[in-house]
Amino acid sequence: MLKITLTLLVFFLSACDQKEAVPNPSFTPRIAKVKTLTLTPQAWEKNIHVYGVVEAAEEIHISVNFSEPVKAVLFKEGQQIIQGQTLIKLDAQKRTLRVKKAQNTVNAAQAAMKKSSNELQRRRKLAQRNALSTEALQAAEILQHRLSARHQEALALLSLAKRELGDSTLLSPTNGIIDKRLIEPGENTQAGQTLAIIQAIDSVRVKIYVSEKDVNYLLQGDNVQVAFPALITKKSSAIIESIGVKADQHTGNFPVYLSLNNQDKLLRPGMTAHVQLTGIRLTNTLLIPETAIVNRNRQKVVYLLSNNKAKQVQPILRASMSEWVPVLDGLQAGDQIIIEGLENLHNDSLVMSAD
Repeated sequence: MLKITLTLLVFFLSACDQKEAVPNPSFTPRIAKVKTLTLTPQAWEKNIHVYGVVEAAEEIHISVNFSEPVKAVLFKEGQQIIQGQTLIKLDAQKRTLRVKKAQNTVNAAQAAMKKSSNELQRRRKLAQRNALSTEALQAAEILQHRLSARHQEALALLSLAKRELGDSTLLSPTNGIIDKRLIEPGENTQAGQTLAIIQAIDSVRVKIYVSEKDVNYLLQGDNVQVAFPALITKKSSAIIESIGVKADQHTGNFPVYLSLNNQDKLLRPGMTAHVQLTGIRLTNTLLIPETAIVNRNRQKVVYLLSNNKAKQVQPILRASMSEWVPVLDGLQAGDQIIIEGLENLHNDSLVMSAD
């Protein structure tokens, strides 16, 4: 009796399994609704965004090549100055005396030369009347040449003395800002000593660093756009002045210098600059939106719409910082790529365009 019951139970369960395995004729596959984009060749530019620091176009060191006491220092650090402005006055007493002495020497030499010239003219008249020997005339001419040379030497010494006296007053060679004041009244200058440092700011430079993958797309002389966070309303056009040939050993990036005008004097060394450079310029290239790229098995792929199915493709793409990515290979003009409805797509998924 037990054996019959077990047999009936096995038969009943088997019948149930067979019943569940029968396919449901009303089942239809799920079709994803997607949005597509037809690829067409376009122009594209790669913009590079970096930050840099403002530097003076020129840093000038004020110094002298002699030793003299400092009489007055007429500037402060951070002060704006103009070309020709008096910066430092040195004690000029000794140099003034040298000028006076040199002037006296010139006066004496000039008087002697004038007297000799008059004598030479007198002897020449006598020689014309054969009343003077040739030797006497030649002696007067030789003396005149010597006195003339002495006069020229005295003039040169006077010029040097005046120049040295002028060096006792140090003037600014350019418009700029005093970066450092390195001398005080009462101190003695030393030959070659830097007394002040001026940052020339009529024009300034911006130093930036560009990665190795971008540096070869920049050209010297190209225009770039620069904005300054400290000066919200100020935006300037700059020119690529130079591109470094050697990368920084710590970062691997290349230094690039930009030059720009600073006539309004608002830019100061040390300010931060936000720079936008236009690097790669491409024409007739295919672009796909970054949102169309998805990760599948650690690979970046896109899906094409082909015969109502999603066809998975792994194209070769160019690096891009924008929302559009250039295609190097793997796609062609006219392809329809799926740009929306990608969440659950896989290769050969059934899809329907919602366009």
